[in-house]
Amino acid sequence: MKFYLAGSEGFYDFLKNIPEAKSLLCSYYSITQNEKKNSQIFNLYGQKDIFLDSGAFSAFTTGAKIDIDAYIDFIKRWKHKITVYCGLDVIGDAEQTYKNQLYMQKAGLMPLATFHHGEDFKYLDIYVRDYDYIALGGVAQLRGQRDKLDRWLNSCFSRIVKKKGLKVHGFAIFAPRLILKYPFYSVDATSWLSGCITGTLMIPTINNFVGVSYKDKDKILKYTKQIQRLYPNIIDLLDEKKAGKLKYYNRLRFNIIMIDQFYKLCTEVWLRRGVNLI
Repeated sequence: MKFYLAGSEGFYDFLKNIPEAKSLLCSYYSITQNEKKNSQIFNLYGQKDIFLDSGAFSAFTTGAKIDIDAYIDFIKRWKHKITVYCGLDVIGDAEQTYKNQLYMQKAGLMPLATFHHGEDFKYLDIYVRDYDYIALGGVAQLRGQRDKLDRWLNSCFSRIVKKKGLKVHGFAIFAPRLILKYPFYSVDATSWLSGCITGTLMIPTINNFVGVSYKDKDKILKYTKQIQRLYPNIIDLLDEKKAGKLKYYNRLRFNIIMIDQFYKLCTEVWLRRGVNLI
């Protein structure tokens, strides 16, 4: 099972030095906002597994549009440094999303096809039939609606499991309970970035990751043993003396290590169940 660090395009300087940061997801839309700087992430090819998302949702929320031909040209230019790349989604229009998928295939590409919550399941049936690796997306709108999310994922996987060996990526799927309930081959999330943005340490539990502020000494004490198993020098996580972005480095790395170790355990759990997600 792979966990892709979403939002990685702006963190090249950090990630190049973190061996546990094996799989990175970056956004075409975000990269092209400052391509000279953000495309540095591709320099990590060979060291890292790089997943390119179109960034259609981010573009949609800002009112921007992504030109499909420009996206195709970008992929062709960087294809030798990308492990996986997605089709161009059209938010709220499953038919056009599917047409874009076929258009990109005619251009000589084979993008990852994505089925979103709220779309007609006939599109998922097509993707299951025609592809070996697909993605499920649109779950952000179901945050806090656990029963509804589970019903949708149950419906998706009841179709997916009919095709032996089909790999599934889960966009913005992060909760341990989902990872242990559904056999995702890969997932991604931006939660690891909380170490930089809010100074939050991600501690895995049975049902979720608990976010612990580095300033909350009582909670740090509660989880000290669990933290030190993977990160012995806990003082590094509380250090505010380093200048600029460097003071966030230890907490960022800690989150990546915690998440990496957790997903290794999940892979082992699924292997014991007879499902190989490697």
